[in-house]
Amino acid sequence: MYEYYTNTLGWKLTTLPFTIRAQFNDLGWVAGQPDMIGIDKNGRVHIIDFKTSKYTFGSVLTPNIQLTQDYQNDLKLLKNEDFYSPDGFERKSIKARRILRSIKNDGYKNIDIQWDGNRAVISNKTKPFHSLPNQSYG
Repeated sequence: MYEYYTNTLGWKLTTLPFTIRAQFNDLGWVAGQPDMIGIDKNGRVHIIDFKTSKYTFGSVLTPNIQLTQDYQNDLKLLKNEDFYSPDGFERKSIKARRILRSIKNDGYKNIDIQWDGNRAVISNKTKPFHSLPNQSYG
C-alpha cells in the first residue's frame, strides 16, 4: 500500500505523532491522534486511521489496477466533484454510486470507487494492516 500511494500517486505519508483538534458548534472541542497522515499532489490532507483490534469493523482500500483498466470507460465519466461535496467532505454522487453498483452487479464484491487526486480508481476492501509508528514514506 505504501508503495502505491508514494510511488504511483506521489503522496507523502507520515506516522509521526499528530494531535488534531477541532471545535464544533453544538459539541465543543474534539481531539484525536490519527495513525497516519497522507498529503496528495494537490495538497489535500487525508487522515488515515487503521483499525487494529481483534473485532475491527474497518477495512483498508487497496487500488485494483486491473479492474480500473477494465472499467476505464465508465470511470472516465467521473470527476472530482463526484467524490467531494463543495465544502470538501467525501460524498459520492448518484452517478458514482450507480457505476459502483453496476460493477458490483458484475460479480465483484468488497470493492469501492475512490478519487486518487487525478482520476477515479476501483479499490479492493481488505482487512486492515499494522503500520509502524514514527515513520515517514514518500
